[in-house]
Amino acid sequence: MIIERKVIENERVSLEISFGKEFWERLETFLKQKHLKTEEGIALLLEYGSPETDTATTLTTEEKSAIHGKYSSLRFKMFECFQDNRAMVIGLSVHLNENRRLKKKLAELKGVKAVPQDIWDSWDNKAVAEYQNKYLFTR
Repeated sequence: MIIERKVIENERVSLEISFGKEFWERLETFLKQKHLKTEEGIALLLEYGSPETDTATTLTTEEKSAIHGKYSSLRFKMFECFQDNRAMVIGLSVHLNENRRLKKKLAELKGVKAVPQDIWDSWDNKAVAEYQNKYLFTR
């Protein structure tokens, strides 16, 4: 990283900085991995600095396996949640119709005030289709 130009005005400093292509590519990869915007990454870089030399190391197979193992249980849990959501969506239209039928019967027996209002009461076929498109790949 080379500072090409710096301007100091009151309490503000403006810098023109140039980076080598390889450094910039590594910085972009880091920003994507950390879900940071370029401005946030540059601010972090300026706050904490960057090494003079390349400190990147190649991971051994054992280290890669350890990192992969750390996240594999999270991936499995995410898959389980997706499967649960998928199972719910498969029966969603049937369950919504049954729920509406039961609410109508309750209203007839106990009056409209006895029927609880839920967010899914306003769902139509379009809302059901959106969930089906998200969790079912056969549609």
